[in-house]
Amino acid sequence: GGQLGFYQLAPDHRGRDRARCVEPMPSPGSRAMTKYLPIAEWKVGVPLESEIDDWGVTDIALGDPHPGTVRVTLSAKDAASFRVAGTIEVKSADGTWQLAGPFVGEYCPTKVVPRGDDAALAGVRWTKDAVDPATLATAPVAAVIAGGPASIAHATWREVTRYDGGTAVRRQELLLFATAPADPCAERPMTRDAAKIDTIAVWSVAAPVAGAHAAGLLGSGDAKQIDQISEADVSVFEPDGARHWLYSQYFTAALAIEAVDDKQVTGRVFVALPDQGKTMATGAFTAVRCPPLP
Repeated sequence: GGQLGFYQLAPDHRGRDRARCVEPMPSPGSRAMTKYLPIAEWKVGVPLESEIDDWGVTDIALGDPHPGTVRVTLSAKDAASFRVAGTIEVKSADGTWQLAGPFVGEYCPTKVVPRGDDAALAGVRWTKDAVDPATLATAPVAAVIAGGPASIAHATWREVTRYDGGTAVRRQELLLFATAPADPCAERPMTRDAAKIDTIAVWSVAAPVAGAHAAGLLGSGDAKQIDQISEADVSVFEPDGARHWLYSQYFTAALAIEAVDDKQVTGRVFVALPDQGKTMATGAFTAVRCPPLP
C-alpha cells in the first residue's frame, strides 16, 4: 500500500538531514498524521475522504475519539522526480480544529511487482517445494528480484560466519549480484552508503566439492530441510536510493557444484523466496572464489 504522512518536527530535532524518502524519526514535541491505503486508491485528481479516526496521529490534541473528516486530493505523483503534491482539508466535527491547504512532498515508490504462485522464469516455475539438484537448469543464471527481471552480472563464493540461535557457525556463501561491483570480491552491499546493488544470497553447510549436490527449504508448518542449505534471502534497494529492505525468512534452494579451484566455483543454482515479488534465480553460474570473512 501507500502511506501519506505529514510531519511537524520539534525545533531541536536532528533528523532534518535525513536521506530522501526515509521517514522522520519521532522526537519529543514532534507531531504527525499518517494514512495508509492500497496503492490503487491513491489516484491523481480523485478526492479521498475518510474519518479522522482512520488516520494515525501523534501528539495532536484532537480529543479522543477524534470525530471529524479528512479530504485529500493528489495533484501530482511523479516517480521520476520523487515528487507528490495535492491539497488536504481536516475538520473536526465541532468546527474547533482544522488544517487545510496545499502540500508538496516526497513520492517514494517501490519497485516491487507482485507475482502469483504460478510465476515462472525461463520456463522454470517458482515453487515453495523441495527441488532436486540433479534437475537444475543449465542455461546461464537468470533472476527475478522483487517481481522484476534481473540479469545476474556477477557471483562470489566465500566462507563466512552466520548465526544459528545465537551460535556462530561457518557457512559457504553464494552471492548473486544484479550489477557487477567494482571489486570482484566486494562484500555484500547492505546500506545506502554502499554501492546500491540488489543481491540474492544462498548459504550452504559443506565446502564446495566438484560433483556435490545440496538442497534445503524452510517453509511454514512442518516444511523444513536446512541441513545442507541453511538460509537464503534477497536484499533490495528502492529507486530513491535510500530505502533498503531484506526478505530472509522462508525459502527453497538447491545447488549442483560442477568444478572448484582456488579461483572460482562453477555450478547450477535454484532459489525461490516467498516475498511479494516471488524472487527467484535459476541456472548455471561461475562464482569468483573470495577470501573468507570473519
